[in-house]
Amino acid sequence: MKYQRLISTSLIAAMTASALTACQEKKQLSEMHDNTQQMNQTTTGMAANMEKTVATMDSMKKTTEKVSVTAETTVEQMGKVIENADKTVNLIGESYDAGRQGGALDLRNKIYEVLRSTATPLDKKIVEAAKYMVAFEFQLWSGQGQDTEGKTKTEALEKLEHDAVIELFNNLKTVSHWDADAIDPFAQPDLKAKSNFEEKNQKAIFNALAAALHKTNRKQDRQESLTVNKDDKTSMFTLIERALLAGQEIRTGNKRTTDFPAYVDEVLRNEQMAIRLLQARYNIIGIVLLARVTQISDSLWEGFKLKIWGSKWDLDLDNMNISQVKYYNDHFAEAKKTKDLLTRLGIKVEIDKNIKKIFSHMNIKDDKQALVAADKEDALVKEKISLVAAAKKYVGQTQE
Repeated sequence: MKYQRLISTSLIAAMTASALTACQEKKQLSEMHDNTQQMNQTTTGMAANMEKTVATMDSMKKTTEKVSVTAETTVEQMGKVIENADKTVNLIGESYDAGRQGGALDLRNKIYEVLRSTATPLDKKIVEAAKYMVAFEFQLWSGQGQDTEGKTKTEALEKLEHDAVIELFNNLKTVSHWDADAIDPFAQPDLKAKSNFEEKNQKAIFNALAAALHKTNRKQDRQESLTVNKDDKTSMFTLIERALLAGQEIRTGNKRTTDFPAYVDEVLRNEQMAIRLLQARYNIIGIVLLARVTQISDSLWEGFKLKIWGSKWDLDLDNMNISQVKYYNDHFAEAKKTKDLLTRLGIKVEIDKNIKKIFSHMNIKDDKQALVAADKEDALVKEKISLVAAAKKYVGQTQE
């Protein structure tokens, strides 16, 4: 009996444990089912999201393709814009170049007509000659656009310089039919003259051009910042100077004509004319000074007394302001540059006999001792001391 109870109790316990286990497994199965449903729902959601993502990516791909096409079109259009801009710039450059060339030539022609006029006196001819010199295109070179075309940055400039030299010497040939050795710094067109009228006018034109060789256009102030590789502004005097000195190197065999810009060859073709121009320049600078400080250009009688009788005359510094003194100093500086160039070329400066006579009788009316005693720091005093030295040196240069 005892054993039956024990067995019965064991069976009941086993059945109870089995029932509990079955409940637990059922619960777990139920939970697994719920989780499976949740996973199924999540998976379904993910699939839907994935489809949306794929659809979005397809849309983005199409948009990217459209953007790519648009970008290619934009690049192509920009290329056309740049091409058209280049054409426009070239057209503007060509228009500017043609306009400058035509405008400068027209201006020079008009100036030269005034210069050639027999009604234009020497002092006015010198003013017109200065305008003529600064109207050459090389004086207007910009260092930009078409002005930089060529193998070197200054090749275009050298072509303009060549054109200018050709024109100048062609014009000089039309006003130099007189004796090749004759230098007449006093030549003045005189409508009342009965003989040699045209010759006097031609000599006056020649002298005026000689006097203005050093003139430069203020446009060159900009050139100095455009790597022109020059210490000074370029004038017609500069071009003639370079060419004549280059001629010395060519004659010694150190250089060939082709080693230099084309304008050098052009000057050397007209070498005698160029030297004659420098001789006239040295003389005419003295006349410019005389015309300012004496009545030689206003009065035939004064001219007669100064040239024929050798009358004494005063260079009156007392009544000169600093601008006037600087003006004369600048002229003496140009005379010195001209003489120095001729000397380097081994050529003796030829002075008109009347200029020799006039300058040898010059009296400087501001006593040098007074200047020495004056304030050396005063700008006017400095300029006057320089002028006294330059004037006396010029006198010494003109005395035999």
